[in-house]
Order: sequence, then C-alpha cells, then structure tokens
Amino acid sequence: MKYPFLFSAISLFSLFLTFSATSLCASQNDFLLHYKGTPYLDSKYQAGAQKIPGKVLCAYYDLGGEGLTYHDSDAVNQGSGVLNPADGSYLNEFRMKEGVDTSYTKFKTDPIIDNNPYNRVIPPPNLLYVGWTLPGEWFNITVDVAEAGKYSTDLLYTSNRGGTISIDVNGEPATGPLTILSTADPAETVAWRQWHHWNVANNLTVLQLPKGKSVLTVHILTEGMMNLATFDFRRAGIPLRSKQAIPELMDFNSYYTTSLEEGHLSSLPHGVQAFDRAAFDIRGIIQLAGSQSAIHLSAVNGIVLDYKGEKLDFLQGAVGQAKEDAVIGSYLLHYADGETKRIPLVYGRNIKNGSPQESDRPLATGGFGVSGCGSLKEL
Repeated sequence: MKYPFLFSAISLFSLFLTFSATSLCASQNDFLLHYKGTPYLDSKYQAGAQKIPGKVLCAYYDLGGEGLTYHDSDAVNQGSGVLNPADGSYLNEFRMKEGVDTSYTKFKTDPIIDNNPYNRVIPPPNLLYVGWTLPGEWFNITVDVAEAGKYSTDLLYTSNRGGTISIDVNGEPATGPLTILSTADPAETVAWRQWHHWNVANNLTVLQLPKGKSVLTVHILTEGMMNLATFDFRRAGIPLRSKQAIPELMDFNSYYTTSLEEGHLSSLPHGVQAFDRAAFDIRGIIQLAGSQSAIHLSAVNGIVLDYKGEKLDFLQGAVGQAKEDAVIGSYLLHYADGETKRIPLVYGRNIKNGSPQESDRPLATGGFGVSGCGSLKEL
C-alpha cells in the first residue's frame, strides 16, 4: 500500500539567502496594539493565525463580535441554523450564533449543488465559506506572514451578479475596489444555483505585508451576494501553474516563500522542466534560513502532497560554502501510517552552492542537486 505524505524542510545552513524587510508604519503599529480581536479557534481548528503564504479561509474570521471583528447587516447567521438545520453537526452549526453568514460546499445532493456542471472550477467538498454578503459588511482575519514582501492572491468565490470588494492591512486601505466577475450562467436550469457557480479570481491583487502578525479586513463594497471561500496567497512574481503540469508534479503554490527573480534565479527555465531525467514544475522557491543568513524561516512544515506514488524527487540548491559531506538540511517525510523518514541534504552530494542549469547531471555543472528517495513503500 502506498501512503499519502507531507514533508518539512529544515535548513542548518543557507538555502537561497535573499529577502526583503518591510517595517510597519506607526498607524499600523497602533492598530495592532489596540486590536482586541483574536484568531479563530474551535474544537476542530487549533492552528491560530492563518499562515501566509498559503490558503486563508474566510469563514475563520477573527473572534470578537459585531463591530470589533466583523460587521453584518443583521445578527442572524442565514446559513448555519437557518439554511443548514441545527442538527448538532459541526458544519450545520458552524458559528451559528454569530452574525456573519456562513455555509459550506455540498456534494452528493439531489439536485446537485456545488459540484454542478456550470462551475468554472470544482471546490473541495465541505469547504466553509462566508455568504449572503451585502455592501457595507466586513470581516477581519488575523494572518501570520512568514517573510515581509509582496504577495499575490487568488480568490475562490461565487457571485451571481458581480461586484467589488477591498482589503485593508492593519487598519489601512491596501487596495482600491477589486472587481469580482459574475459567475451567472444563462444556461443554468435551477435558478437558486446561480449562487453556486464556483470560480477563481486569479491574481486578484498584490498586498505588501510585513513579517509576522497582521489583520486583513475584507470589505464588501458593491452588489454583494457573493460567496467568499479562500484567499490563496503566494509571493508576488510566482507565475500560475502551467496546464502542462501533470498531477504527479507537486504544486507548491501555497508554500513558495520567494519568486525565482527575488532569489536571483531568473535565468532558471520556468514551468515544466527536466533535471537529471526527473520532471519538475519550476515557478518559485521555498527559501529557508541558515547560520549565515538574516532570514528567520528555518522550516516549512505541513506541506501536504495529495498524491500516492512510488518515487519522489527533490530539486534543491544552496548559497554559501560548507565542508564537503556536511549535512546542511533535510527533508522529513510523514506517512499516513505514522512512519517517518528523514532525507539529509549533504553538501557536495545532493546540494551545493550555485545556480542550476539544464543538464543530465546538474549538481556537477551548476550546483543544484536532484535527490530521489526511492520507492515510497521502502521508506
């Protein structure tokens, strides 16, 4: 049996030492100092402030109440406890006593709802979202940003009429009106299902975010009646995934910490490329700190590889010198059955200083190494 797994990378040395620092202005510091809201927490979600880069779930807006962490036009959650009967289940009663209207994507229904043929994209089942939105409403989300910089975001949403939203960062406007295109389809045969045509607004906006905790405020400006599910943040400059990328090429879109340009790797071929007879989807860098680096991100944890396979290849490189055969980092694989396997990054063997080149043996010519962990069953 092959097991799904996730991996974390831990750097003891220097992996792609490029970063930018941005300080909070005084007004933003004042906002955070006086803000009384807290990151969402319940019996199922315990992770605290949502991580950037990564997917930010709108339904996990901050705890605190009306006027503090959100504003809604009425005090009744039109989804939980109304549309979705209060039956004791987590999803049907999610935040039922709060004013923000929430629901979740429903599959295996008659008629079909959120996996309908009029979708632009298929959302995950049982995905929580904020709905029944009206102009003037807003909600806050506390996030934890790995490194200061510019971040692009994609929005997973539905809208039967279009409209506009905006986003503040720490109490200050960070965008103008952002246009949300209608997902209505004249071919739809069920009138109420016009609210359930899912789409992704790619590259909706770019936010300049400081390192650490920030509060994002999402404002509904015009039209409303949108369902807002997730904002997927990635470092600005990360291109969209190529249609040529097959599922076996892992998508690290939510985990990249810097672009190829910021990492001084703009000459590296982008998109689907082959190194040492292994294919990779090359669009950005997961950048870690080391003993000679000013970067403080020493590990990236919880990267879920939603694929069952027999072989796993990594592409990695370093900036800086180390002794030959020194272990300067590692990958840690976690299997679904509880087994773990650590793959060391050994300087001069599978990682080295330099820029990668297309080659059958990239380590020898350019400094990048391709590591294979062999059969997953053997780990």
